[in-house]
Amino acid sequence: MKPIDVPRMIRVAVRINEPLLHAGTCATLDKQPGIYIVDDLQPSQHRVDVLVVDDLSLRALPSQEAQRNEGPARPRIVAVTASVQPYAIRSAFRRGVHGMVLRAVTESELVRSIRSVAAGENFLCQSLATQYARTPGKKELTGREEEVLQLLARGLCNKSIGRDLGIATQTVKSHVKSIMAKLNAKTRTEAASVAFESGMTATVSELLPLSNGAAGGQAADRMPGWTTY
Repeated sequence: MKPIDVPRMIRVAVRINEPLLHAGTCATLDKQPGIYIVDDLQPSQHRVDVLVVDDLSLRALPSQEAQRNEGPARPRIVAVTASVQPYAIRSAFRRGVHGMVLRAVTESELVRSIRSVAAGENFLCQSLATQYARTPGKKELTGREEEVLQLLARGLCNKSIGRDLGIATQTVKSHVKSIMAKLNAKTRTEAASVAFESGMTATVSELLPLSNGAAGGQAADRMPGWTTY
């Protein structure tokens, strides 16, 4: 006799800093069949399949953790974001995010994001997919440029950035020039501001210490392996 295929329970931890959004997200997911909310304050006591984070929690995630979270013991990540900037989307997925939805997401789309990500897919909500599809000409920052931008956003000069990264000051200048062109920024301060608003820098204090539709299909063409709704 063929055994009955019982769907596995999806264990979800919610790491959202705003109390009302945290409570609403938990309430929405907790009433869904096949989804179980676990205590994020005691992660070692629970297996977590999907971790739901907001922009602040996403920035606080160690990049090395995000890059290695493909292992079977590591949760897959869904980010609930307020940003529709294409760079925020690219940066989040580079950090290891597997799904992104807007804060104003519908209940059904939020649940769909959890189930899709838990099933091993990548997910982008319809609104974000539409926004992403409208920016075909934007050039992405290279890995080195992102490193330079992080240090630039903390107020470091070119010489200090070069020392920290082990590269020549002139090379840093070239990277900064490229970064400003790609971000359409006229000054270093403006580049740092764009970086924070796009979710590309870690925290506010580090920023300036001195002072599913057709569109989803279009976006998927530039994001191999993604599922959009």
